Amino acid sequence: GTFGVRKIIPNSPQESARTAVEVSMNCPCPVNLNYTSQAALNGFLTQYSHCTTISGNINLSEGISDLSPLQNLQSIGGYLAIENTALENLNGLSVLHTIGGTLAISNNAQLRELTGLSGLTEIKGALNIYDNAKLQSLAGLSSLEKVGEDWAGMSIEDNPQLMSLAGLAALKSVGGEL
Repeated sequence: GTFGVRKIIPNSPQESARTAVEVSMNCPCPVNLNYTSQAALNGFLTQYSHCTTISGNINLSEGISDLSPLQNLQSIGGYLAIENTALENLNGLSVLHTIGGTLAISNNAQLRELTGLSGLTEIKGALNIYDNAKLQSLAGLSSLEKVGEDWAGMSIEDNPQLMSLAGLAALKSVGGEL
């Protein structure tokens, strides 16, 4: 489609830089994200830095080791699945405040903490955190007030290094089973 690119200064070095910025700012945000490589995820920030909302789902797996390309993301309409990654933390998601579906964090062998989720206040679906061998703390969920609407609940299991649920102190409501 047309992205509304216009040439301001013909044949100048600034022209190509300005054109690239205008194209980026006018690209529609993708509905769903599915990344299995860090290089592909890095491209998200380059192409969609203006996107603060993803209306669909986000799947992050396998080769993902850094979430900073998602640093502008404030809300997700669907679910967020972070599974089988090389992540040690979730830094890069600090401005994310709402997830419209489930948050699933599972089978992340190197994940130690959830501090990158410090801005998250509501998960409308379930919260599932399981099989993260090195996860030691839920402190990153310290702003989370509500999990689940109706049936959706919370499941935290098989995280052998996790000794406390202290990071959930702000939680006021769980819609389903705990």
